[in-house]
Amino acid sequence: MLAKAIRSKRGSSGIEAQFERRIGYICKGADAKSGAILTRNLAGGWRDAGFQMSATAGLRPRLRSPDYHLVLTWGDGETPANAEVLAAGIEVLRIFGAEEHQCVLAVHRNRPNIHLHALINRVHPLSGVVLSDSHDFARLELACRQVELLFGWPPDRGRFRCSMVGSADAGEVQLLPMPEAHWQRKRESRAAGLRPDPRGVRGLERREGQRPLRDRLPPRLLTALREGIERARSWPQVHVVLLAKGLRYLRHGAGARIEEVSSKAFMPAGQLGSAFGLHHMVARLGAFQPAADGTLSEMAARAAARHKHARRRQERRDALERLRTEHQEARARLRQKIRSLARPLRQAFRRALALDQTVEMQTLRARLPLPILAAHGLGVTEQIGGPGDVHAARFRHVRRAAQMKAVGIAMPPPRRDHTWARQQWRAAQDAAMRDGSDDSPDSADWRLADGSWLLLRRDPDAGVLGFDRLVRGPDGDRIRRISGGELAFVHLGRGRNDQVFLLRDGDAALKVAARFPDALVLIAGGSLSERMRRHLRDLGASHELIHLRDAAKVKALLGSVTDAADPDARCRASPSILERDEPTTSESGPEL
Repeated sequence: MLAKAIRSKRGSSGIEAQFERRIGYICKGADAKSGAILTRNLAGGWRDAGFQMSATAGLRPRLRSPDYHLVLTWGDGETPANAEVLAAGIEVLRIFGAEEHQCVLAVHRNRPNIHLHALINRVHPLSGVVLSDSHDFARLELACRQVELLFGWPPDRGRFRCSMVGSADAGEVQLLPMPEAHWQRKRESRAAGLRPDPRGVRGLERREGQRPLRDRLPPRLLTALREGIERARSWPQVHVVLLAKGLRYLRHGAGARIEEVSSKAFMPAGQLGSAFGLHHMVARLGAFQPAADGTLSEMAARAAARHKHARRRQERRDALERLRTEHQEARARLRQKIRSLARPLRQAFRRALALDQTVEMQTLRARLPLPILAAHGLGVTEQIGGPGDVHAARFRHVRRAAQMKAVGIAMPPPRRDHTWARQQWRAAQDAAMRDGSDDSPDSADWRLADGSWLLLRRDPDAGVLGFDRLVRGPDGDRIRRISGGELAFVHLGRGRNDQVFLLRDGDAALKVAARFPDALVLIAGGSLSERMRRHLRDLGASHELIHLRDAAKVKALLGSVTDAADPDARCRASPSILERDEPTTSESGPEL
């Protein structure tokens, strides 16, 4: 679970309009978003929350941003119910110190990840004390780690290293600084050019559907560019290398970007590597010299087109803001006129006014469509394709790292934790979607670049709470635990008969699954959570549960066959082991 605070943009509208705009975003269309809404320390429903929050914020008239917008996000594969999501949000509010503050919470399920919006009034409704947002990134991360422990969810990777002081039941979660190895890996990744896309690139991708230039350039072309720029001894030589590939090096702000001449798409120069950023290039080649090919005049024309595009967008924003202000004033006038009427009549008048205002807003948006860069000659040619490309953009850093490693660029070893395994799992699904091999995420192959395989730990609701890694070697296959050993089981075998084997040793579980392919083999961790115990009770009601607690019982079950005595006892994972309820398509056996 991750937490993010969305900062409010100070506009010309009043405090009440800011509250109502954000509450409207997180609550309107809740049915379409398959979510749930909860209000705390407020009277009435969420439609009345904006007025009450703004009235409470009047206790601190000099406070510029009384609203605090918090988003909690659950990782891929996690499927908490709405009640669990809201309960987790309430617990985060308690830890954050906002338990007694006015708040509106709404669950959204319209995105790939389940997430919760919480709009908090920072002003206490009774005392008027302002909720501090100092170091909120650390406080929210600590709250997330505590909530994950409380609800039995896998811990996500954050800015800090999580440590447990005391027992697992009564211990205390602490955040510690990351070790030096973490920062060394980050420095090495940035030196190799693996860094996030800037806001400008993400904005073009979101608004125009344009694939980033960094993802459209083949890995071997990037390698050739690095080698050519490293050999250059002057700025003209750098421009010759880039122009030969249809690119150019341009100064932008305090840094530099590499731009495609034909499409005007760009990427930060640092995405080639830290050595190719403007600071390091100036230190090596001297003061920056632009290419002498009419770039300045063309840049001036592009700047004029951008100014025109920005002006039209601002005109549209101003028109929408004026209409919102008019709507706010109309709602205030209506509130005064219908104050003495019965509640059903007041609600009917408000609904009628809201319907009219919605039609007016839709009409204005249709009359003033959002200006796009392509209409001003600033768009690029290649667009994002099908759903595979859309989903792949979420894990582009995984794909980029794999591409860089494939062409021989030294990359730091990954930190194999739950976040890493989940990213690899989703990247495999996205690759299957792009290739068109299958649209079902559960049927993709979870094979990693090093030849190992990912095994998913699922709860009874099919939520993914952890991962194990199946490593193939000359002496047989071995299972290495990554995360979630105390949260859910790994399922092996077809599960066609009534036998269910429960083991803690992953290697022994592979042998049992190979010997009994029609049975269901569960791999547990060091201890069983309450969720896992309920899962076993449900299975025990309809299956024969066989608990193999130690190696002696496994040995007796397998007929005292050891690896040394019988080479066939070295388990090789097959489809009958890794896929449940799927018929075996190959009679040869050992191939996955």
